[in-house]
Amino acid sequence: MAKFLPVCPKCASTDTDLYQDRTVSGRPFPHCAVFHCRCCGYRVMGQPAVDYTNRLMAEHQAAEKALADERLRRLERERALRLEEEIRRVEEARAKAEAKATGRRKVLAFPGGQSSASCAWGGCNQSSRPTSIYCSRNCSNKNARARHKARLEGTEAG
Repeated sequence: MAKFLPVCPKCASTDTDLYQDRTVSGRPFPHCAVFHCRCCGYRVMGQPAVDYTNRLMAEHQAAEKALADERLRRLERERALRLEEEIRRVEEARAKAEAKATGRRKVLAFPGGQSSASCAWGGCNQSSRPTSIYCSRNCSNKNARARHKARLEGTEAG
């Protein structure tokens, strides 16, 4: 919050004071109040000085509240944008992981492979392991060798 500095109505300087005139004795505060500008010498005395300063204070507080509200709205927008960005990142990562998982099964499965519950190597009838599409490392290696061989034959023929 910015410091409240009353502004002189004559020269717009913030080098001002609001003080109680001690030379006037026996009078309550509003009547002995003095608003003084040190820059141009402008003075307002009595209740108008207090009213002027109170009006400036109310304007300052309203402006500070508007700034605080705008900061809060901006923070909420930024927070919402970050949340949307995080959700988008998570969804992209999930979609990428799903695509990678499904893509890996399609690429690794040798043509002639059977259902996903059984081993993906075409010549094997055993059920696959829970974390793999093959029943064993041996079938995985057989598939890799067969794909490598097919790739080499394709480059030599082309």
